[in-house]
Amino acid sequence: MSKKTKKVSKDEIASSKEPKQLDLDIKEPFKNKLYKAKRNFDFAVLRLEVIKFLKDPLVWSVIICGFSLSIFQINLIMANIGKMPTLVPLLKFYNSPLDILSPKEFLYTIPSLCIFITLLTLFSVSRNYNREKSLSKILLICSSASTILLSIILIQLIKT
Repeated sequence: MSKKTKKVSKDEIASSKEPKQLDLDIKEPFKNKLYKAKRNFDFAVLRLEVIKFLKDPLVWSVIICGFSLSIFQINLIMANIGKMPTLVPLLKFYNSPLDILSPKEFLYTIPSLCIFITLLTLFSVSRNYNREKSLSKILLICSSASTILLSIILIQLIKT
């Protein structure tokens, strides 16, 4: 028996490999249109929530207070680091005098701690501002109070 070879064109090979779709003219379901409209509405509400968050004066006071006091702390440390002794009583919660003293370069942890507190507060408040407004405001007040108190502690350390 001999095999007969049939010559096949490239177009026939390409058309046989591609799946053909049925042309049924099915329209998009109404439910999908509702979900698209709901998604667009949710995005618009989310934009408005961000605008409400940024309009709060307490948020701006935390931003300005946190970063300006951090810059003040860095400038204060840089101006007085040459006059300070090599060991500073930074960790006052320990009982033994050797544990209380730390190198004067560790004073830079106070401004970095203030910046970290401010950024962490802004991140958490922006996520929960519209759900828990009173809790967000308390968090903002605590953040600014901690930044102010850290600045006072740094001033006391540098003066002594």
